[in-house]
Amino acid sequence: MPTLEIIADREFQSKKTVNKRAQVLNEYLDLIRQVKPGKIGKLTASEGETTQAVRRRLTDASKAGGYEVEIIKKDGGDTYFRVTSRPRGRKRVIT
Repeated sequence: MPTLEIIADREFQSKKTVNKRAQVLNEYLDLIRQVKPGKIGKLTASEGETTQAVRRRLTDASKAGGYEVEIIKKDGGDTYFRVTSRPRGRKRVIT
């Protein structure tokens, strides 16, 4: 017979595993949320990361979060974007 152990919800949340892709998309979604309407965001690719990967993750995160993002320009290792619409209601968590 199995044994039962009662744990706090906070403790369970810390043990919950999140896959790498979901973690990266959540980080990009946090970046998108920081760009206010009328402003332009500039993402610079880190070492070992391509601008194509940055653009793909940016668009994937925006779709998952309900945002509409317009990629304005790609210049060397930089990607410029504008948030054209924001979602209504609660923030979505990618898991």
